[in-house]
Amino acid sequence: MKKGDKFGIVENGREISEVEILSLTGNLVLLRTQEGKTLRLPKHRLYESEEKASAAIPNEQSIQRKKTRYGYME
Repeated sequence: MKKGDKFGIVENGREISEVEILSLTGNLVLLRTQEGKTLRLPKHRLYESEEKASAAIPNEQSIQRKKTRYGYME
């Protein structure tokens, strides 16, 4: 892992984006997305391939949702 390498990240729990490493500081990585946004994330949030990133996205069936006593979904 070094400056200029490209990785994939999962945004909003469902979208995969390609990012480029700008700098490394300890466990944190400064990234630039294709849209030009800059992010700082821990190293464990980076995936080497799109397949590994898509495997990290939880399925809708695996998420347990429950209703509150007022009828709202949590």
